[in-house]
Amino acid sequence: MLKRILNMDLGEIGRQTLKGSSYSYIGVLIGFLSTAVLFPRLLTPAQIGVTTLLITYSQFISILGNFGFGATITRLFPYFKNNSNGHNGIVFLSLMVLFFGFLFSSIVYYLLSPFIVSQDVSNKLFFQFSWLVFPLSFFVLAFNLFDTYARAIGNAVTGALIKEIVQRILLLLAVLSFGFIPFIDFEKFIYLYVTAFIASGVLLIIYLIKKGQFDVTPKFSFLRKGLRKVIYSVSLYSILQGFGNILVQRVDTVMISFYLTLEETGIYGTTFFFGLLIVMPARALSRITSNVLAQAIKDRNMERVNSIYKKSSINQFLIGTLFFIGIWGNIDNVFVILTEEFRGGEYVIFYIGLSNLINAILGANAQILQLSRHYRYTAYLLVVFAVLVVATNFIFIPSFGIIGAAMASFISVLIYSLIRIYLVYNKFKLQPFSIKHVYIVLIGLVSYSAVYFIPAFDNFIVDIIIRSSIISLVFIGITIVVNVSDDFNAMYSQLRNKLRN
Repeated sequence: MLKRILNMDLGEIGRQTLKGSSYSYIGVLIGFLSTAVLFPRLLTPAQIGVTTLLITYSQFISILGNFGFGATITRLFPYFKNNSNGHNGIVFLSLMVLFFGFLFSSIVYYLLSPFIVSQDVSNKLFFQFSWLVFPLSFFVLAFNLFDTYARAIGNAVTGALIKEIVQRILLLLAVLSFGFIPFIDFEKFIYLYVTAFIASGVLLIIYLIKKGQFDVTPKFSFLRKGLRKVIYSVSLYSILQGFGNILVQRVDTVMISFYLTLEETGIYGTTFFFGLLIVMPARALSRITSNVLAQAIKDRNMERVNSIYKKSSINQFLIGTLFFIGIWGNIDNVFVILTEEFRGGEYVIFYIGLSNLINAILGANAQILQLSRHYRYTAYLLVVFAVLVVATNFIFIPSFGIIGAAMASFISVLIYSLIRIYLVYNKFKLQPFSIKHVYIVLIGLVSYSAVYFIPAFDNFIVDIIIRSSIISLVFIGITIVVNVSDDFNAMYSQLRNKLRN
C-alpha cells in the first residue's frame, strides 16, 4: 500500500514538474532572446549593469523583508491547512509580513547604501534610477510570499507561468520597445523593465483572489502559544537562511560593481545567465517537491523522502550535465550571439555552470534539512556559506576580475555542498549517490569529446545545430541504453509507443 501511495505522489510530482519545467524552459527561450540576443545589441554593458544592480538590491530588500515567513509557510502549512476557514489566516499574516517587512528592510537598505552601493563616478548611471529599487523590491517580496503560499495549497505552476513566461514576455517587449520605438529612451525602458516585475506580483494576487484563496480575515485565536513559538523559531532561522542565501547569490555582483566598473557588472550579469540554464530543472522540481516533502517529513515517512532525494539527484544531475556539455560545446557560438564585447565572460559561464551542476546533484538535500526538525542547521550553514563567498570574492576579484567572482562561487559551493551532504547523511542516514552518477559524468565526457575535434562551420547557426544534435544524440542514446534514470527511460518508452501508434 505504501508503495502505491509513493508511486502516486511521485507521478503527480512528475506531472507538475513537467508543467513547471515546460514553463521554465519556454521562459528560458524568451529570456535567451532578451538577455543573450537583444540586450547585448541594444544596450551598452553599463546599461545592462543598471538592470543587474536594480534586481540585485531589490532582492536583498525582499529577502530581508520576508522575515523568514516564506519558510514558515512551506514548513507549517500542513498545520494551517483548512480551506473552509481560509487556511486559518495565513494570508493575513503574509500581508502583515509584506508591509512591515518591506518597511523595515527598506530602512536598513537606505542606511547601509553608502557602504554597499559604489559611490564612484563610474556608477552615476545607476544613481539616476536607484530609487526604483524600493517599488521593485515591494512587488518582488509580494510575489515571493504569495507564490510560496500558492505552492503550499497545491498550485505549483501558476507562479512559474507568471514569472517564467508572462514576466519574460513583458521584459522582451520592454527591450524591443527601446530598440525599435524612437521615443522610448533608456529612462522609459527602465520604467518598463521595472513594471514587468511589478506586474508579476499583481497578477499572482489577482489570480488567488479569483480562485477564492485570498482570505484576509485574521484568525488570531488559531495562533496558540505553542504554534506562535514554532513560527518565531522557524522564521528567525529562516531570516538568517534567506539573507545568507541572497548574499551567496548576489554578493558577487555587488562586489564586482564595487571593485570594478558598471560595464564589467553588465558583462558578468549577461554571461552569468548561461550558467543559470543548468539549474533550471532543479528549480522547477524544488517548487513542486516542497509540499510533498513537508507532508512526508511530518508523517515521518522516510522511505518516501529517500525516494524523492535519490530521484531528484539523478534526474537533475542528468539534465544539468546535458545542458552544461551543450553550452560548453558551443562556447564560441555563445560569443557570436553575445558579441565579442562580452568575451571576457567565457570562464564566468564555465565556473558558474559547474557551481550549478553541483547544486543540481544535491537534489532535494536543502529541502530535507529545511523542512525537518534540523532546519536550524540550514541557517547556520548559509551563514558559513555567505562568509565563504564574501571571503573568496574578496580574494579573487581584485586578482582575476569577473572570472575571479565566478571561481569564488565555485569554490564556495563545493565546500558548502560537501558539508550539506555530510549533514543530511549524519542526521537521516540518507545520501543520494550511486554508480549511476559516475555513468552520467562519463556520458558527459564522451558526448563532449564527440564534438571537440569538429572544426567550426562558417555559419554559426549551422554550427550550433550540428554540435548540439551530436551532443544530444550521443548523450541521450547512451543514457537510454545504460538506463541511468528509470524516469527518463519511462518517458522515452511512452513517447516511443505514442509515435508507433
